[in-house]
Amino acid sequence: MRHLGTMLAVEYDPGEGTSYFSNLRDELYQLALRNHVVLRPLGNVVYLLPPTALPTTS
Repeated sequence: MRHLGTMLAVEYDPGEGTSYFSNLRDELYQLALRNHVVLRPLGNVVYLLPPTALPTTS
């Protein structure tokens, strides 16, 4: 459970009739995974929760 940290939520316009099952959501998610970033996509809102601390080598 995370108590402290940062959360970024980005809402995008999929340009379709429905946003919850948009192909853009899937494409953004796969792009993020290929770059070792874990996103939480919910409909047309993507949540990013970066780590609260990084090693000094990063």
